[in-house]
Parts: sequence; structure tokens; C-alpha cells
Amino acid sequence: MAHYIKKEVPSKKGKTRIVWISRWKQDGKQREKSHQRKDDARRHSIAMQAQHEEKALTKVEEEALRDVDFWTVGTEFIDSLENPPAGKDPREPITIRGYNSLLIHHLIKELHGHPNDVTLADLERLRDRMFEDGQSFDRVRKALGLAKQILKYSIRQGLRVAAVPPVELEKPESVKRKEVEKADEVYSLDQLHTILRAADSLAEDRHKGTRRAWTVYRPMVYLLVHAGLRIGEARAFPRSAFDLTKGKVLVRQAASEDGTIKHPKTIGGRRDMPMHPDLPPVIEPLLSSHNHDLVFASSEGTARSLGNLYRGLWKPLMKRCEQLAQTGEERLVEVPSWGFHAIRHAYASRLIAGGANLKQLSRWMGHSDPAFTLRVYGHLMEDGHEEVMSKMAI
Repeated sequence: MAHYIKKEVPSKKGKTRIVWISRWKQDGKQREKSHQRKDDARRHSIAMQAQHEEKALTKVEEEALRDVDFWTVGTEFIDSLENPPAGKDPREPITIRGYNSLLIHHLIKELHGHPNDVTLADLERLRDRMFEDGQSFDRVRKALGLAKQILKYSIRQGLRVAAVPPVELEKPESVKRKEVEKADEVYSLDQLHTILRAADSLAEDRHKGTRRAWTVYRPMVYLLVHAGLRIGEARAFPRSAFDLTKGKVLVRQAASEDGTIKHPKTIGGRRDMPMHPDLPPVIEPLLSSHNHDLVFASSEGTARSLGNLYRGLWKPLMKRCEQLAQTGEERLVEVPSWGFHAIRHAYASRLIAGGANLKQLSRWMGHSDPAFTLRVYGHLMEDGHEEVMSKMAI
């Protein structure tokens, strides 16, 4: 079946470059052509398929293709991700569960025939039906992505002749509005102060069980506030990453949903954070209280589950913030329950306010691409046009 692939080839001075290869069958032989751009390779493979392959099936082959349906191929594809060949890593359990949910609840309702019969109109109907049912843009995007992956798998398995239709997906205005609102979910300095005071209060609670739990949760809250870690990075934070000698917080790993410790695949994921002076007095007592490798380990020494952290840490923290805000004490204010990500956004905001440039911001937030950092946090940066213009004066 005609298709296209990305390929790394040698270039000058011992370096490599990326090219795109279109491949198709012609007169019983495999042919291919190199392209500089992905779109060129895609268009060429579609053209070659139409010219040499689409009418190549015999009646026997057509009948054989009828023996399977989209559900069968979809489940086979997901199983191949869950149980890959030797040498390849299986997909995360949360990914497999998500794919099965999309296949069962959405894809099979609209794409129930043979994978070779799926058209652009079918994919557009899937998209439109999901939006009509009130599904989020992200879920629709994932559903279409899975449908395309299954169709590509069908091509590789010889079950589909036609190329995968390029369905368009534009964000509805409601989704765009929500993204703007979410971008504004950044805790203020007073809200961060209230969060830290709430953690202190829970660590001194009159109930022994609460105090015991918050000997772990309080240092984690402080680390999130003063180092801007992702919650998965905090869950997998090892004692060796708390480097008092160098005054650094070292980020080298993160925990997946099921608690598996993963190491970053990009240089941006590995970073050395400057240690805030408030961290050692809070974290050192916790380190001396146990011998586990992970600073915030469970009693078994494993990474704490995200669900338990939301129930045991986040909800009580928000409740205590609400109680403190009602005291009327200065700087104790109401704190919206935006989630762990809002603390991280607030850390980025504080870096920007402290004068961090884009390169520093990108490195300390764990991004490999500064352009991505700019897209995520650019709205927090002031234009500063008056200062720029004054410096340009002749």
C-alpha cells in the first residue's frame, strides 16, 4: 500500500538530516522517492496510489478484505500498543484505557464498517457528532487521531488501499474562550502565601493523623511553590536530587499515573533549579525521618498516586485556605481550586517578574523549545514597549 515515512539520512560533515520518503508498488515492485517536505511526500504517495495501486486488487483479495471490520482492526491495533514486539516499550496503561474508551464510546458508532470503506465524510461525521454530544475539543482531537492511527495500521496490514483522509479540526469558539480563561489561572503572591500558610497550619493540626500526613505533604507543597515542578516530577523526586552542596534542585525523573518512574526523553526535561532558601528547613526533617529513595514516598517506598494526592493533599489544602481567608488576616485571601498546574504557572510568573529571560524561563520550566515556553507563558510577559522605545532613542 502506498504510504510515506520519515527517514534520517547522512549529510555533510558527518551530520544527519530528515527527509520524507513516499513509497508505493508499481508493476509488482516497491518504489520510493525522497522529498524535503512531509506534505510533498504525502501528496506524492496519494498520487502514486491512485495511479498504480487502487485498482490492483483481485476479486479474491477484495473478498478477503471483507472478513474484518473497523472494531476488529481497532482492537488489534490497541493490543499491538499494549503488547509490542520485543525491543519496544508498551504504551502507558492510562493511554490504553483512553484508546479503548474512545473506540467503544465514539469511533465504533460512526466507523463500524470495513476500514477500507472509511471516507473523509465518515471522519467528519464522527467529529461533528462528538461536538453535538458535548465532547471536549481535546477528546474529539484524540478520537480523530486514534481513527487515523487505526487506518494507517490497516494500510500496513494490507487491509486498506486508500490513503487516510485529511480531516480538518478547528477549535470551537467555546473552546477558545476556555483556553483564554485557563491561561489566566495563575495564583497571585498573596494566594501562594495563603497556600503555604495553610500547609503550615495542617502540619500543626490538633489531629495526630493530619499532622502525620502533613509531615510529607507540607514539604511537597513548598517544593511545588518554590521550584515549579510538575506534580509527576514531585511524586518521583529522589533524595539525591536535593543537592544542598550545590544549592540546586535537580530534576531527572517523573512518575507516570501508575507510579512507574520515567526519565525524560529530552534535554529540556533534565534541569537544575536554583534552590529557594525556604526549602532546606522544610525538606531536611522529612529526609531524616525515613530511608526511602523518594522524598515523598508512600509507606512502601513507592511514588504516591495522583488520586491520593488530590484527596489527601489538595482538597484539605483548599479547605484550610478557605478557613484562613475568613480570618481577615492580612495577605490571607481566597484561593480558587485551580489545581497543581496553577502553582507551576505562578512559579513561571514569579520568574518573569524577577527578570528571567526567555532562555532561563525555558530551561527552569523544563521545556526543550523556547518557542513552546513563549506560547505557554508569553501572555504573562509585559510588552514593555515604552522602555524599548526609550532605549532606541537616537
